[in-house]
Amino acid sequence: MTAPVESKRREVSSAGVETALRSKRHGRVPRLLVFSLGPREERARRPLLPNAIARHELALRRGCLERTLAAGRHAGCELVISSPRRLTRAPDVTHCAQRGRDFGSRLTHALAETTREAPGVWLLAGSDTPDFDKRHVDAALASLAIDPEAVVLGPSKDGGVYLIAAQRELGALLDGVRWCTRHVITDLAGALASAGIPVVWLETLGDLDSPRDLARWLASPRARTLAWTALVTALLAAFDAARRIGRRGLAPRPHSGFARSRGTRAPPAAHLA
Repeated sequence: MTAPVESKRREVSSAGVETALRSKRHGRVPRLLVFSLGPREERARRPLLPNAIARHELALRRGCLERTLAAGRHAGCELVISSPRRLTRAPDVTHCAQRGRDFGSRLTHALAETTREAPGVWLLAGSDTPDFDKRHVDAALASLAIDPEAVVLGPSKDGGVYLIAAQRELGALLDGVRWCTRHVITDLAGALASAGIPVVWLETLGDLDSPRDLARWLASPRARTLAWTALVTALLAAFDAARRIGRRGLAPRPHSGFARSRGTRAPPAAHLA
């Protein structure tokens, strides 16, 4: 999905990143809030692979969560996970319980708790976007250093959003957003435009909501980066093994120029439950 035509995508230079980091050192520490059900719960809600090879899906989901936390660590953010249960034993991560009857109420409650306890720059991210990394956090912080009145949005290809960042409370502006639908980014951008709040757009990324999302990502060049090599190799082998024994429920096996290699590591997930 592309950004609405009336909005402009802003490129952030390395100087802008350094400006944001200097601002952070002299002010409040930004806070990254990761909103997630947890790897096991996300799989139960939207499975990507059949039960026979579920362990590979859980490894991928844990890797996505740890990659998101690592992006915040790199930028010096305080780290908070909002989830039904505690997901990590990492000492630098705070747990915030989810409360509410639906996704929207749980998200707004978590965000309100975060901004009330630590006013200043905040970032809200999910845990199902494998290509999200420190570059996106740096770009968001740099954009807010340049324009503290702006809201930074990272749109997902399916019409959702993988990142929201701001230095202001959004409050009632989130009330009309149709969460968990393809209308999320247009609803959110529309509410911000109506309120006269400038929007900075990050690049569009894909998330993992279905088996076909997984197949598309495995076939993409970004899945071939060093950080994902071991896990992607295992996933492709699992696709082949499942098809040999006639498993159903798999999307078409992605084509990949990936050569199996040795001595590589999957994303760190030692602390994750």
